[in-house]
Amino acid sequence: MRKLWFIFVGFLILASACSDSYVTIGSVGHSNGKEMEYKYHYFNGKRQQLFHMKAGTVIELSYDLVVEKGDLSLVVKQRDGQIVWERSFQKNDRGTTSVTIAEPGYYNIIVEGNKTKGNFKIEYEEL
Repeated sequence: MRKLWFIFVGFLILASACSDSYVTIGSVGHSNGKEMEYKYHYFNGKRQQLFHMKAGTVIELSYDLVVEKGDLSLVVKQRDGQIVWERSFQKNDRGTTSVTIAEPGYYNIIVEGNKTKGNFKIEYEEL
């Protein structure tokens, strides 16, 4: 039984290392393809979507955010950590921005909550 317990704990550690790191309370949502949408009573951490782009691609990033408490940040980042676009929000906002991908490779769209309450919907498409 003890051996089974260690295997289970090891699996949990591995699974947590391979996923987004975040804490939510009272949340519901989904992430698929080119969209992330979540509602939550409490969100602290990151949700992210990985995608691959060719150099010169322009993506249109649309966001609709409700920030009742705390703050929320949106980031487009290369896989190596270089930030391509970033913006922080302390109140509700809705908008669209165009981001030009300079180098081919993998990119993340990251939504980072800092002890926030509300919801977000993020969509992107290639232009």
